[in-house]
Amino acid sequence: MKQYDKKMIVKKSNELIDAGFELSLNESRLILYCVAQILPKQPIKPDEMYFVDAKNFSELFHLDIAGVYKTLKNAMHKLGDRWATVIDKNGDPKEIRWIISRQYFENQGVLGIQFHPEMLPYVSALKKHFTQYDIKFISRMKSSYGIPIYELLTKRRDLKEQTFTIDVLKRKLKLEGRYSAWRDFKRYVIEPAMNDLNNEFGEFDATYKTVKEGRAIVAVTFHYKPRNKSIPLFDKQGNPSSEAPQKRWEEYGYRSAFEFREALELSETHEFDLTDAKEFLKARGKPANK
Repeated sequence: MKQYDKKMIVKKSNELIDAGFELSLNESRLILYCVAQILPKQPIKPDEMYFVDAKNFSELFHLDIAGVYKTLKNAMHKLGDRWATVIDKNGDPKEIRWIISRQYFENQGVLGIQFHPEMLPYVSALKKHFTQYDIKFISRMKSSYGIPIYELLTKRRDLKEQTFTIDVLKRKLKLEGRYSAWRDFKRYVIEPAMNDLNNEFGEFDATYKTVKEGRAIVAVTFHYKPRNKSIPLFDKQGNPSSEAPQKRWEEYGYRSAFEFREALELSETHEFDLTDAKEFLKARGKPANK
């Protein structure tokens, strides 16, 4: 099978990363394929449509081309009834539809979706509080839980360890009321997600440990370490860049991985030399480029 070699960067607001939603594996792939087409400096119109080419999709996600269009059509049909539950500024849950319309071009093997207008602030024109990653890191995942758990971890790459209660994970994955026994939650959720995280093309090497209160397992601690030191970036024209710093952040003079990540985010709106921490400190006090 041909390797799909176009670089595609997914960029989502942290509110959407933390949102609760239930998507099948192919529904997640479809959404991320379209999100990766949104460039950070590209004006987004409410009626903008994003297209999915079945051939490219099959190459990117390493699927047999036979039947892919039908699979995508079924996934897109279900997306019309999918919601993401975000927390608004008042701390109240708000449900937002992913898409508002869909279109099929069967003769060309192409489908199109239009994001719901209320979803656009969570996937476009993001200048702060966002998470980005190369779509190739999730392209080999096989479970519906691997992608959302990966996104939770990659939101804080600098921590290398995060603990989530079982209740929080279930709210995130829309599994309230299911898998009440740990053995079932482990078998059907945690273990498949860990297999996805540790696939040979993934970003992390990951392990986990359980946290107990008495005899009950109440939380999961994930330990993860990026295999590559570079983090995907957009270039100054707003296009996915194949060039990223290859040295460790200490060698550029940054005081922490968190400060380096802050510099990466600032580089989206400011012109400065990312490989020099002093230039970052100067740029931090300046207004954004217009």
